[in-house]
Amino acid sequence: VCSAVRKSVEATIFTHLYPNSQIVIYPQVLQADGGLLAACLNATTMALIDAGIPMRDFLVACTTGFIDGTPLMDTNSIEDAAGGPELPLAMLY
Repeated sequence: VCSAVRKSVEATIFTHLYPNSQIVIYPQVLQADGGLLAACLNATTMALIDAGIPMRDFLVACTTGFIDGTPLMDTNSIEDAAGGPELPLAMLY
């Protein structure tokens, strides 16, 4: 999860404004009920906005799934455990 968050967020931050700096992000999961990657991406984006870090766009994410022939958005842990395909989607907004 951390490497996916890092790769996604690095593409949005104006790193050239911080040439000799390091921005450290540690998503801490207190409770997981599905959609972990999407929740970490959204929380990281909100933290960067709150910290005033300049970004190209806002990164928003949601997890989708397909269970028993039914497409689902924002799957929870029960739906994740059902074993269908899962696709986390993230886009710049």
